[in-house]
Amino acid sequence: MKHNRDTTRWFCTGLGILCCLVVLIAFPLAASAQAVPAPAVSVAAFRNLSPEELLLLSQGQTVFRQPENWKGLSVPASASIYREVEDTIRKGGHNYIGEVILVLPKHQAEALLPMLKERLLDFEGYAGIPYQARRSRRWYDLFDYVKVVGGSRNNDGGTVDVLQFMEPFGEYGSTFVWGIKPDSMIYAGINTSSLSYKGVRAVSPGNLIWRFHAYPEGGYWVFYGLGAVKAFDLFGTLHERLSASFMARIEAFFRHVYDSGSAG
Repeated sequence: MKHNRDTTRWFCTGLGILCCLVVLIAFPLAASAQAVPAPAVSVAAFRNLSPEELLLLSQGQTVFRQPENWKGLSVPASASIYREVEDTIRKGGHNYIGEVILVLPKHQAEALLPMLKERLLDFEGYAGIPYQARRSRRWYDLFDYVKVVGGSRNNDGGTVDVLQFMEPFGEYGSTFVWGIKPDSMIYAGINTSSLSYKGVRAVSPGNLIWRFHAYPEGGYWVFYGLGAVKAFDLFGTLHERLSASFMARIEAFFRHVYDSGSAG
């Protein structure tokens, strides 16, 4: 009987310790799960984002990503440019793609919007945007100069033609169009002349595009920026160099436009 009582006592004591261990292990896990904020916008609003990217968005940080092709785009289906962006990238065969995404609560977004519009439409000011070269880690200006040579604008939108000089490609022409409404802003750009690299045509007219869409989603605003290039890279020999050059510029441009103090 004593052996049975000792066995029972040992079993109960062991069971109690085990229960305590389970509670001690489960509590931090539950607490950490509660500490991770839910994405500000429904996960279904975006495609192809990693858990880390969704977490950054939920924290109000800017996310830069490089989809390999149109299938990897994250542009939300709720964005009015969704179909146009997907079709353009799919049909265009762009081989350098950069997305820059930001989601902010309504009150923060409404404070940002006036400055965002000012930066986005200050075409000559693009020349002063700094970007860091990914290979050398040195800082340069995004463009040497940007000159507006035509177009028109009003309170609801407009179009401009520009000449811009970007190293190492030299001078080329672009056209930008935009539309502004109380609940959205759409912006698009396309190169109208070719870009050359060391005497070789790297980008044909129409193959360097910019897209931007800002719109409300529930109690938040979504800011979606896209830069995409279809470039000849000498059958892959210049791919890394061109990718570093284009991606650094795309990221720098939209971070300047958003300028929310966030870093992804």
